[in-house]
Amino acid sequence: MPRAEPLTHTREKTPGATLAAYVVLPHLALACVMASRVPSVVKKTASLLLICVALYATAICGTGDPVEDYVLGSVVFSNLILSIILFVWFTDPLKDIRYVKYPELLTSGPFYSRVWGATCLILNPRLVGTNAQINGAMPLTLKDYLLRGVVAGVWILNTYCSLTRTHIMLSLIAVATGLGNPEDWPADFFGRWSDAYTIRNAWGRSWHKFYYRYFACAGQLATRLLCVPRNTWLYTQVQMHAAFAVSALLHVVGDLALNPAGLGRSAPFFLLNAFAITLEDIAGAILRRTGVPSPAESRVVRVLGYAWVTLWIGSTLPMYLAWLYGENEFGGYLALSYSPFRTYVVPYIQHVAGY
Repeated sequence: MPRAEPLTHTREKTPGATLAAYVVLPHLALACVMASRVPSVVKKTASLLLICVALYATAICGTGDPVEDYVLGSVVFSNLILSIILFVWFTDPLKDIRYVKYPELLTSGPFYSRVWGATCLILNPRLVGTNAQINGAMPLTLKDYLLRGVVAGVWILNTYCSLTRTHIMLSLIAVATGLGNPEDWPADFFGRWSDAYTIRNAWGRSWHKFYYRYFACAGQLATRLLCVPRNTWLYTQVQMHAAFAVSALLHVVGDLALNPAGLGRSAPFFLLNAFAITLEDIAGAILRRTGVPSPAESRVVRVLGYAWVTLWIGSTLPMYLAWLYGENEFGGYLALSYSPFRTYVVPYIQHVAGY
């Protein structure tokens, strides 16, 4: 089957001051909207304008680097859009959220202090320190699966190291400058990898919780709209599918930043994982009824679970990576001017894969 023609990354580099303005000013405007005591209809009208600004910025702003542009869309601007929806349409921070140490910061303080508190909420993905704190064609040969597993593993490790490094650097700066306390920056940005013996655990426990507050809000909204009874199997399924739908949408914002022609290409991977978890839950329930112990109770079953998760991620993650690295200029991005892996190993992988 012929490969698709690469999508050209044509986004020009936005001047630094302009890019900073598009990133900082909408966040500051959102903080002002959150901190203001105006009628709800005024806040919601302002939020719609902010969403339009965020989408416009996503479509026109660029760093000149396709990798950074995708991150700019799928992390920075998507987080802004979801924050607007969460803190204006579904939650009133002045009433529903308070800091444990500073309970009056968002309620009775002057406007500038409320803006500061709202800004901290926007930049606090897990709402640490608040009352709402949050505590994953042709038949393929064995060689193909092994290569896919290696590529997927390298990408996961790279993402883990990049996010952890950023988290550590920001925490050091915040604590050293007195803008935050050590307890505001928990070390467990990611969960324990030993819990990743199911796909549900890999995403829900082991992977980062950067967007968890949006996922929880979407799940609660979906179950209320569908009138799903709490504490039922269907309740957990609806919440999980709603979370992955939001995850797909926020990564689509990254598609928009990278190349509008590929809008939506990131979504199938995340939606597919939701259906896989449903099948996994059904299979697990059947196995438990037949007397098979759960992975938490049996080391053998847990090892089989690790193998299953490795096989699944190794088989499906390339679907996501093919769009990022194979069909646009991500593939031309060089993080280092020289890499032994790129020089000696990548040519072999490309030869085996038929590129």
